[in-house]
Amino acid sequence: MSETAPDVEPWRRRLREVMTSHSQLVRELLLEGGGIERKAGPPSPLTFMRNHVAKSLPVLYTGAVDHWPALRRWDHSYLRRQAGKLQVHVALTPDGFADAVVTNRKGERVFAKPCETSMAFENFLDAIAQPRVDETGRRRRPVLYVSHQNSSLVAEFEPLWPDVGLELPWATEAFGAAPQENQSSLLIYALSSYKARYLSAFECDVTIT
Repeated sequence: MSETAPDVEPWRRRLREVMTSHSQLVRELLLEGGGIERKAGPPSPLTFMRNHVAKSLPVLYTGAVDHWPALRRWDHSYLRRQAGKLQVHVALTPDGFADAVVTNRKGERVFAKPCETSMAFENFLDAIAQPRVDETGRRRRPVLYVSHQNSSLVAEFEPLWPDVGLELPWATEAFGAAPQENQSSLLIYALSSYKARYLSAFECDVTIT
């Protein structure tokens, strides 16, 4: 006696409907609506909550962390002096894609996680200072990044705390709670599993999350 395979076509139709609806919403919000609003920050807690959080509207505040010493101090020499001897979690991938669907050597689509190891931060700095590819374009080394669940900055880089703010006062007041730790951003304020606010302090070849 064989088991009858479930009819998946209704689920496929529903998935197409949801994706079409979501695509239309994104077009209306980002394209027809003029894109994500940019404002000079930081905002007041009331303005942030009323105009964006309550309406679930994205916004980009610029200059909100211009006062952080990290923006002036952080380079390889400074980071090596302040944190070079620390043992930190490091993730390695062939091409920078971690926790992602990739094609393996057999041509199969698989979900790949990065190789994770621990090393002195100064060794990490030495590694990323080397070229990723040689003169022929062949890869010489993997992509490395400092990554630790629940925030590398909070868990492993205490000597660097004076250079940054571990919270945004206006966001803490608006949400009524301090930020949760998260490996993919410097700070994350989460209202729920589906509503979160991220802060990216800067982009460079050394990213501490």
